[in-house]
Amino acid sequence: MLACAQLALACGGSTSEAKGPASAQVVKVPALPKLPEDPARLLPSLPHAVFSADIDGLRASPLFARAKRFAEQRGCIDDEHARWLTERTQRVVAARYVSSTPTDPTAPASGARGVAVFRGQYTAGDAREALTQTLGLTGTATEPISEEARGRFIVLNAAGLSAVQLDEHLLAIGTHSDVSAVLSVADGEAQSWLADPVFMRNVDSTAWLNTRAAALLMHIDDDVERRLTRSLASLGAGDVTRDLSGSSAALSLTLDNGARGELHVLYPSAEAAGHASAQLRSLIDQARMLLRFTGLSVGIENTQVTTENEQLSVALELSAQALDDLAGQLESMLGDRAPICAPHKADET
Repeated sequence: MLACAQLALACGGSTSEAKGPASAQVVKVPALPKLPEDPARLLPSLPHAVFSADIDGLRASPLFARAKRFAEQRGCIDDEHARWLTERTQRVVAARYVSSTPTDPTAPASGARGVAVFRGQYTAGDAREALTQTLGLTGTATEPISEEARGRFIVLNAAGLSAVQLDEHLLAIGTHSDVSAVLSVADGEAQSWLADPVFMRNVDSTAWLNTRAAALLMHIDDDVERRLTRSLASLGAGDVTRDLSGSSAALSLTLDNGARGELHVLYPSAEAAGHASAQLRSLIDQARMLLRFTGLSVGIENTQVTTENEQLSVALELSAQALDDLAGQLESMLGDRAPICAPHKADET
């Protein structure tokens, strides 16, 4: 009994202060931050573009079954192994980044950089399923998957890509450096993109992403401007996107007894926005005439183009019936195309 009492005192059972050089120092380890409810708060700083989709809202739409079937057929998505996404995911946010180190050895061969954070109800193995499917879509399905411990997280790596299940509600997948940056935000070691300067003037980033079925915020760089200008120039509307490099745009889709699409673009000046709107209205008028022959003019007919100072806005509204008709027409047009993952067959001899 005495020995037990002495042992308890030696281990700190006494409230008296220990003295001497052999006394133990208690080091308090700061608690790790609680993971956020909003997955957008985990995206790293300085994205080039941010996308959000309310999967629950989309799932409630009559269009979801069509989109799911199309994704399975054209995107080679295995329904059994994609239930983490199609059935258990509530929301996804994704960000694209422009690499400051193009020769980054951890980047995939395509050179693309980005990360997606999913919120839902996940089970063990979902991160591996997500990474396996992504490898299949990128043509690297045979690459081996390795595991790496990163603090409280286990990261799966393969072919420059990584996936991690942060907890039962959050899962992230993307290029290795960007998934690592997500974990730094999760652990409080780095700030999220919401601490950056305003992404787009006159647009509340959080509200834009959180209140729409699907939404996109993006910076327009030289490459985007060049590609858009080249495409529109062939239609006689090249000035619509001219001098937009360094600007920003916001695009969204709202589903509520039909659909409403919105686009806002910031121009260098009010004069430039006005000139672009005039060209865009002319282009839409021409498109109306052409699309009437295909039966797809329903969307164009309900398009409005407006300007306010430097901002050009485009709004499109469709009734539930018009939306279903348009989706059916597009599905029939695209349904006979080969899946994006279909192997190229050698010519038979």
